[in-house]
Amino acid sequence: LAEKNYKRKISKKMRAQALFSVLSKKLKDNEIIFIDSLAMPSIKTKSAADVVKNLSKTAGWKSLENSKKPRVLTALFERDEKIEKSFRNLPQLELVFLKNLNPLDVLNYQYLLIENPVESVKFLESRG
Repeated sequence: LAEKNYKRKISKKMRAQALFSVLSKKLKDNEIIFIDSLAMPSIKTKSAADVVKNLSKTAGWKSLENSKKPRVLTALFERDEKIEKSFRNLPQLELVFLKNLNPLDVLNYQYLLIENPVESVKFLESRG
């Protein structure tokens, strides 16, 4: 007995519109931070934790230190080994590349941190 397949094909335009809709809601609710660069001088999780702590204070986000599940989705514009290795051990943060950003990911996390805002916005506009 075959299981029923509930998958539906969604057009690129519809997918882009859904992402823009979710992003605009997050922006309106002050749940997005744009940061020029997350460049780390060396691979240190402690310094990455300090960066997240300072950003959350600046943005007025609720306390992230006590969180066991990821609450911040960080969209990186391009691959950077130092950033990836420094931030991957933080339990409250999840890394994703901007090209892989989708509406479901954005909705599943309370906050969104976007690196390199000028290039990121250009890239996202080109997708729509």
